[in-house]
Amino acid sequence: MTRKWIPNTLTAGLTALALALSLTPVRATKTTYRDVDDDSWYASYVAFCQQRGLMDGMAGASFEPGGLMTRATLTEALYRLEGSPAVEPEEDLPFSDVDADHPNLNAIRWAKQNGVVSGYLSGRFGPEDPITREQIAALLWSSQGRQQPDASAAFTDGEEISPWAADAVDWAYAVHLMAGSPSHCFLPQKNTNRAEGATIITNYA
Repeated sequence: MTRKWIPNTLTAGLTALALALSLTPVRATKTTYRDVDDDSWYASYVAFCQQRGLMDGMAGASFEPGGLMTRATLTEALYRLEGSPAVEPEEDLPFSDVDADHPNLNAIRWAKQNGVVSGYLSGRFGPEDPITREQIAALLWSSQGRQQPDASAAFTDGEEISPWAADAVDWAYAVHLMAGSPSHCFLPQKNTNRAEGATIITNYA
């Protein structure tokens, strides 16, 4: 019997899709990014975000699907999903590491004013920090009013989920925004790449 060889890139793609799987398929569309193959598992999700202006591209007409998604990028996407509402003027900046000329200032200020983000204990927001899966769950959960989940997701690595993110992870799983790996791990501390982030944003939208 001939064994079927599965490329590592395909295996990685299937795992990534499982971690951020939507129960509602997205209609396949094309992007204008030179580094997003039309046949890739994430192409339609990236196209959704591009066409609705939820995520910006990178330099050189690229999307950099394998690049890490930042905390500011997700915050900006949530802000744009709300229609980029006017932000209450404040004399003080929202966080110590968000300057007055930061490109995502309005989104971060909006997110703080509406209880979507609270930043780190140090008073920083870490806008350019890679965002972890449990942080994504927490931001999405907060943006929906921190609804109490109906049940626990019972991931095999549940003990690795930070206490402050436990309810958020359960909620994100229950409403089919985020899923576990094929081995039913949530991988809470795993950084999320931009392709996975586009998938989660599309599911949320």
